[in-house]
Amino acid sequence: MFDAHVHLERLLDPTAAIARAREAGVRGFMMPSVDPESWSKQLAIGKANADVYIAWGLHPWYAAIRSDEERLLDLAALRAQCEKKRPIALGEMGLDHHPHFEKKTWVAQEKVFVAQLAMAHLLELPIILHVVRSHGSCLQILRDMGVPKRGGMVHGFSGSKESALEYVRLGLHVSFSGAVTKRQFKKAREAASTLPLSHLLIETDAPDQTPTGGSKEDNEPANLPLILNCIAELRGEDPLDVARETEQNARKLFQV
Repeated sequence: MFDAHVHLERLLDPTAAIARAREAGVRGFMMPSVDPESWSKQLAIGKANADVYIAWGLHPWYAAIRSDEERLLDLAALRAQCEKKRPIALGEMGLDHHPHFEKKTWVAQEKVFVAQLAMAHLLELPIILHVVRSHGSCLQILRDMGVPKRGGMVHGFSGSKESALEYVRLGLHVSFSGAVTKRQFKKAREAASTLPLSHLLIETDAPDQTPTGGSKEDNEPANLPLILNCIAELRGEDPLDVARETEQNARKLFQV
């Protein structure tokens, strides 16, 4: 199995969590970033673990709280970080239109997203997208600017199967996290059951989105089998086949 999206730097004990995940059958970890403050800790984790891969990026939550001047400095820092240590991908980036963000932040989020998408084109890197209640806007930007040559993924997907299929048509992979194990997330479960396996990924998004059956404490990558088994059941497929295919998809996408 390959955990396509996990914030190892936010775990209480990343080394122990990685060890438990390996025992559970996880053989690769994609660790995206959310802000410049996380980069040094992520770099240390990546250096200590050959199966941990790093993506640099600016999360829309972070972009929403920064001033215009700070956003420009953040983007310059991101480009410098990519030159200092070339990442496996760029992200996570995207749009978040959840009500806890005022609409006035949407323009700033879009500016930072568009700038990172342009950077991904320039550096020929795949992208890792965070998209919440904004799939229409995100898809339009991707149509206007194009998806980078290397493609990318939409992480923690919980939208409709129609949106998921549109991402696939654009050349992106769709990744499912703990939400898909919860019966109330009907759209995500329908999307996971109908998407082509060739464009499907699995993730924990640890320490967030603990799946049904996981610890009541913070989520961790050792919970990935719970997500895998749920998706296999929804699709009526052998978990071993889903594990093999999703790992191959991640390794091909990220070239690792």
